[in-house]
Amino acid sequence: MDFMNIPESRWILLPPVTYRYMNQIFIDEFFSTGKLMLSSFTRFSQHQDEQRSDNLEGENLVIGTAGDISITAQTGHGNKSIVLCTSVLESEDLMRQFDCDGYFRNS
Repeated sequence: MDFMNIPESRWILLPPVTYRYMNQIFIDEFFSTGKLMLSSFTRFSQHQDEQRSDNLEGENLVIGTAGDISITAQTGHGNKSIVLCTSVLESEDLMRQFDCDGYFRNS
């Protein structure tokens, strides 16, 4: 049976539920004042702990081939861009790893 050719079928794509881990005091501040701290790849590279530090964040290695021709490029993007990191996992272990006691959840 070819499901792609059934006119009655409907594809529904749902975005994942995401979690932003942070200390509850900052979550409360967001809901009381609207203030929320965002960070950048440059700032992430300055973190000392393994969970938040990534010196290669925003770096890309692109390799393309066509027949006997190959092209390789190393690029960097968004060092000063504002970033809001999230997870698709709801996890007490992640809260411990990020040393925080709360999270935002989209739905």
